[in-house]
This record gives sequence, C-alpha cells and structure tokens, in this order.
Amino acid sequence: PLANSVNGVPGEALACFTGVYHRGPNKAVVVTSWNQFTKLFGDFSQSGGNYLPFAVYHFFANGGTACAIARVENTDAVGSTLTIVDKTTPSAEDILQIDAASPGEWGNSIYIAVEGSSTSDRFNFVVYNGGTAASNIVERFVDLSVDPVDGRYAVTLINSPVAGSAYVHLTNLKDVPGWVYVAGEDNPATLTATALANGADGTVA
Repeated sequence: PLANSVNGVPGEALACFTGVYHRGPNKAVVVTSWNQFTKLFGDFSQSGGNYLPFAVYHFFANGGTACAIARVENTDAVGSTLTIVDKTTPSAEDILQIDAASPGEWGNSIYIAVEGSSTSDRFNFVVYNGGTAASNIVERFVDLSVDPVDGRYAVTLINSPVAGSAYVHLTNLKDVPGWVYVAGEDNPATLTATALANGADGTVA
C-alpha cells in the first residue's frame, strides 16, 4: 500500500533504509530526493561515519525516485530543548517550549532567534543549524502570534506536518484551560540566536 501511494503502480516495490542513526524523524518517512533527505537527516559531514547517507545518495544517483527511511535511535536518547519567556513585567514567565524534532545530540546545534515584527503583537521566529551566521539560517517564520485563535498562531504553523519546521516543535506553555491571551504581555521576548541544549544520543541500543 505504501508503494502504491507513492508511485501509483500496483505491485511496485519501494526501497527502505533503516538503522540506528543520530538525527531525523523517529518514524518511517518517504523521501523523494537527496535534498529532502539532507533537510531531515543531514548530509555526509554530519553522518559520523554512518553509512545511511551514502546509501541513500547512491540510491537517488542511480535513478531511484522514492524510498522510505526508518531511523532508529537509542532507547535512552534525549531531545534538545529551549524555553522562551514572555514580556510580562516585572517578572517574565515561560511562554514557549522549543523541542528538537527528534531525540539526539544533533538538536544541540539548533539555534533559535525571536525577532520583532512590523505587525503589532507578532514576532518572527528564525531557525539556525550549525551556527549563528546568516548562512546557517534554515527556516524563518514571520508575523507569528501566541494567540491560539489567531490565523498566524505559531504552534499551528511551526508544527504543521505539511509546511512546518523540519527542525523543531513548539508548545505554548500558557495554553491551559482558563488562559486568555493578553496582547503585549504574552508575546515572547526578543531573543538573539540561542542554542537548544541537553540533547544526547544515548548508549542503550
């Protein structure tokens, strides 16, 4: 059924690559190009000698059109996180929790910046990978809000499985029963590029 849904040809086989790897979704995903693979799992420079990217590269280089990748992480792998505070005065409160898209030390190389927006009570969310130079920017989401009823609600847009982030997931820490968004106070404070932390690959297979 998976092969048919990808290629539309009854009985056609779909290649699958699986194994222990340090980065990427921890459930099977179908990729249709080398560029898509590197966005989700990294390239040769980030492989640490693992053969997965080499196998996938040669699959596409030799005419492959779609394959499934099933990454397995160690059972004690830990995801990287970062918490952002709001603009509440005099004491700022936690507003957004940022988690790497999957467990592993790789998430410690993700940096997040929160910038002001030209639109009132909104912000821009910038994702860096591997450093904080402009060349390390991999995603930018603009004019976001932390108001759950806003059409630009940050959690909905960044966590979207279609057009959301390939690097992080968001949680609105204030979005509990009875909470009502307050413009200004509940907006995230400006943040220069800051790394997620505490991710680990683990050792237990």
